Amino acid sequence: MVPLVRELGARAVHYRATWWEVEQRSFTAGRLLRRLGNRYFGSDWNALVPVVDEVRLARHLPRRGAFVAHFIWAEFARPRIGTLFRRGGRGRLVGTFHASPSRLPEMVHRPSDLEVFDAITLMGSCQLPFFLDMKVLRERLHVILHGVDARYFTPAEKQSGRGDALRGLMIGVTERDHAFLARVVRRLPPGVLRLRVATSDVQWKHYEGVEGVERLSALGAEELREEYRRADLLLMPVFDCVANNAVLESMACGTPVMINRVGAAGEYVPEDCGLLMDGKDEESWSVELTRVHAEREELERRGHQARRRAEALDWGGVAGRYRNLFKMLLETS
Repeated sequence: MVPLVRELGARAVHYRATWWEVEQRSFTAGRLLRRLGNRYFGSDWNALVPVVDEVRLARHLPRRGAFVAHFIWAEFARPRIGTLFRRGGRGRLVGTFHASPSRLPEMVHRPSDLEVFDAITLMGSCQLPFFLDMKVLRERLHVILHGVDARYFTPAEKQSGRGDALRGLMIGVTERDHAFLARVVRRLPPGVLRLRVATSDVQWKHYEGVEGVERLSALGAEELREEYRRADLLLMPVFDCVANNAVLESMACGTPVMINRVGAAGEYVPEDCGLLMDGKDEESWSVELTRVHAEREELERRGHQARRRAEALDWGGVAGRYRNLFKMLLETS
């Protein structure tokens, strides 16, 4: 979300949670403060300490004129004392939630935990039912898809040719189903796929002993971009998902995505931009990979469409939707 702040020309407020600072001196005291915050804010993921951190954050607000205070990671930081952030009615509060429907119950426990916000922005339509069940009025909910820096993540010419093994890529940890992907690779005929994987030690264990899989070390920004560019296909079987940086960055580099149809996958990856699979069936994935291995032109077409989709989700355009929302809120008395 940092590029969004930059595109909006907004002031970014970075903070270090009080409980974390206390924990450096006393682990027990820090943990107690964190648990207190979890109960107070109704989130197992909350990073704020009641009142103390709310006051710290409120000090950064403008002293004059109307403004919007946007909590861009509302799962981790959201206030309860709304009057601190409204400054006599001049301010409006917006919270953005990124978590998938399966994780949201850990992050929001009570309808009252959301009452502080004038508007809530979501990363996918799949999140709507949860917030509606939490008694949030539909007019306060706004689905604004996540953006990507399509000016930095750009395509390059693919080097692989007909008959070569597909160059697959898998990036990340959160909600990725590495165990499933490892089983798929085991089923493939020889020469269909060579997979490069960047993940944690725990997830890498699923690939041990699997032929044709190479582990990548920690990647810098430019190295990551080159991996997206050189790959023929990003493979992303997931347990659940809303926005996914790896998916968007891969598409911006002209590399189509193979992902199961869950959460908001279809909103980010339309049918012509990748391979949307109905569920996670090892045989189906294996058959589809074998098919596109023989039909490279199809992957090229889908890669071009993926790039166009990413351009439509460039942060510049996404920022425009946030500007419109903020303008509407500030014009509402």
